[in-house]
Amino acid sequence: MSPSEALAESLRSGVFIDTKFYVYSQRGRKGGAKMPVSIFANSSILRASSVLLRYELEHTRAFHSCIAELDDDSVMRSKDDAEYSYENDSDLDDTENHADLSDLDDKSSSSVKTFGSDELTLIPPARPVPTFRISGRTLLVKDYAFKTWQALIFYLYTGAIAFSNLKSEETTNMADTCTPFPCSPKSMYRLADKFGLEDLKELAFRSICTKVTKCNIVDEVFSKFTSQYPAVQAKELELLVQHMNSPEVISALPRKFHSIARGDLPHCADVLTNVFLELADGGAPQV
Repeated sequence: MSPSEALAESLRSGVFIDTKFYVYSQRGRKGGAKMPVSIFANSSILRASSVLLRYELEHTRAFHSCIAELDDDSVMRSKDDAEYSYENDSDLDDTENHADLSDLDDKSSSSVKTFGSDELTLIPPARPVPTFRISGRTLLVKDYAFKTWQALIFYLYTGAIAFSNLKSEETTNMADTCTPFPCSPKSMYRLADKFGLEDLKELAFRSICTKVTKCNIVDEVFSKFTSQYPAVQAKELELLVQHMNSPEVISALPRKFHSIARGDLPHCADVLTNVFLELADGGAPQV
């Protein structure tokens, strides 16, 4: 169902939103993620966006799920940091933008809903709840950040997407400002790849490529993210060769090689091999 069709249907049914997602927003103390934040959505639009996303929403393998009233404005949290495989996700906040829920007393533990094998505590809302009562699915999104998921839903509604700068870029200013919900292009590439959203994946890929320069190519080509995606690795190797004679690359490569030799970057075996193959194929710096 397209966004316009969903809107038309809501004129007759009176309901547009039927799903609430809780998505982790902060980096945990032990390397996981914490502080789930709610996002509301029309599930028909999401299901229509890709076969893989529809399958995951219907079978909830990528989510923990329950049926609940959507106006129950409670914050669900796990007692421990949730596991999170993308440890360098820049869409997770490092700072404490909200009160730390870990210090709340145990009186809130009387309200528990089970999502799969995890127990998630419902914390009473800090603001008045609306008066409408609409039941729908509530899902806890695993392994993706709030900023990324919010940008995904906005993109599926509008076709607009904005990407923030890479951590390795020297500037901290936003490069793209066409939507109110910017996200990391790496985080979105990872999500789009998982759910088969090829157009969105291509947009994220292009954004990554435009943000890689001679100043950050060495950091990027040897990153764990790059090691996991062959298309990104191939493009960044090409960019590395293009900038191979620049002072920035010549000075950065030895430091990176030392880090690899110390065992600090165990994911770099394949990319290191490919770097040397590129150098042997004519990409070596001129002396």
